[in-house]
Amino acid sequence: MMDIRMPDFDGYKVTGFIRNGLQGEKSSVPVIAISAAITPENEEKGRKAGINHFISKPYSEYELLAIITEVLTNKQLSVKKESSEEKVINKQPQKLTPLHYFDYPATRMILLLKCLKNLWLKWKRGFNRLK
Repeated sequence: MMDIRMPDFDGYKVTGFIRNGLQGEKSSVPVIAISAAITPENEEKGRKAGINHFISKPYSEYELLAIITEVLTNKQLSVKKESSEEKVINKQPQKLTPLHYFDYPATRMILLLKCLKNLWLKWKRGFNRLK
């Protein structure tokens, strides 16, 4: 998650550094830009810097989850070969048990969001009791 307008940093420059200044897998980490002002010009500038997707403020947890899932799924299904070509992996259908679903990034993200939401609600209730 990259906020485009941070107090001391330019999100485009930080993303450019991630893409060009880091090596290995670190340089290909998915970047989702967050901004209150998304224009076609900003999107083009972001694409040139290496941003994978944009989300406009304000956004819902469901919008965020959908974008994270899309970016991670696309990332998971493409593999870089040594010759810099991309090869798409075709997964064969298989019988899945409920435990297999924990191997999908979207499932892990949904569980994480549910845990964070529950933690927040418990913290909020506890804080309200202290008042």
